[in-house]
Amino acid sequence: MHTRFLLILLVISLGAGNMPAGAAEATLPTPVAHWKLDDEGPVAKDAAGSHQGDIRGAVSHAGRIGPGLLFVRSRQDHISIPYAPDLELSTFTVSAWVWLTEPPTFSGIIGTRAGGAQLFDVKVNTDKVHGDIGDGNKWIETGVNFYAGDVGTTSQGGDLKLKVWYLVTFVIDDARQECRLYLDGDRKKTIPFTGHPKLMEPGRTLQIGSTGAGEFMDGVIDDVQIWKEALTDDQVKQLMNP
Repeated sequence: MHTRFLLILLVISLGAGNMPAGAAEATLPTPVAHWKLDDEGPVAKDAAGSHQGDIRGAVSHAGRIGPGLLFVRSRQDHISIPYAPDLELSTFTVSAWVWLTEPPTFSGIIGTRAGGAQLFDVKVNTDKVHGDIGDGNKWIETGVNFYAGDVGTTSQGGDLKLKVWYLVTFVIDDARQECRLYLDGDRKKTIPFTGHPKLMEPGRTLQIGSTGAGEFMDGVIDDVQIWKEALTDDQVKQLMNP
């Protein structure tokens, strides 16, 4: 009986030793907010919580994962989501699928800059994907960018093509004092910073399809998620297979 027990322990131990490195870390935590953007009415429903958004102008369109929403810059289409305490984060991950319909010029994916707030945004420009982080009183870093030449382990950098789906993911890691920028699950750039950024603060709004600073999207956005954790490289890769 004792010998059999030892054999069982040995098998379990060997099995654990053969697990791929990082397998446990690749498990995705539950997002604090998840807008699937497959809504047919005027409300963008949060599948993970209670952060419902007001859809202003954007219309249903074929998305990356089921339906998404088409945003038109000239109409100033966007979604407005009010402040919630669980979105007042210093460490967080933001991810969204984007399909550009017009050449990008500060085309906002998501942001909390409405009313002049110096908080957070992600947008697409001609030769880069660009972000800003701030603490609400001042900007901490306004060059949270990856450019055309930042191809990581693939041939695609920050010069996004029209009518191609891309997964844009920004990880803001306050503990490590760094921003990790990804495209289609591949890390393109790591940007250090000094300070304590905020995603939101009381009295502010979060916008999808705009940065909140008059920078609107021409394109389709789908499956926007926010985590209160700084996702790892392996976890971000998991987002490519929803």
